[in-house]
Amino acid sequence: MKNANWLFLSIIMAFIGVPLLVNIITIIVGGMWGVH
Repeated sequence: MKNANWLFLSIIMAFIGVPLLVNIITIIVGGMWGVH
C-alpha cells in the first residue's frame, strides 16, 4: 500500500507542480520580453 500512496502523492504533486512551473517559466520569459 505504501507504493500506491507514493504514486498518489506524486500525481498530486505533478498536478500542483506542473502549472506552477509553467507559471514561473511564463513570468520569467514574459519579464525578459517585457510582456505582462
